[in-house]
Amino acid sequence: MPDGRGANHAMLRIRKIRKARPDKMSVRVLAERVGVNSGHMSRIESGARWPKFETLLAIAEVLDVPVHTLFESCPEPSPAAEQLLERLNRADEKTLARVAAVIDAILDN
Repeated sequence: MPDGRGANHAMLRIRKIRKARPDKMSVRVLAERVGVNSGHMSRIESGARWPKFETLLAIAEVLDVPVHTLFESCPEPSPAAEQLLERLNRADEKTLARVAAVIDAILDN
């Protein structure tokens, strides 16, 4: 699990991206589109909660940004990461759920 500093930094980036949109999307609308309640989304944005991998993917999709942009201090993805992302983009929902469960299990240890 990421340390608190990294989580807060990434979550502040989500809020920054959301507020910079031309439609000034509210946290409530983002939460509805992602499929979580607005209180949970507020805690994610503030860094009080770390979202599951599939929630991060959904946030990036709703905000129409690549996942790596949610992490302001992260460099551009490596070629290997790009290849993995391309494969994930072709995967069906069942496969994505399985991949997310594996990632969650790894990060929770």
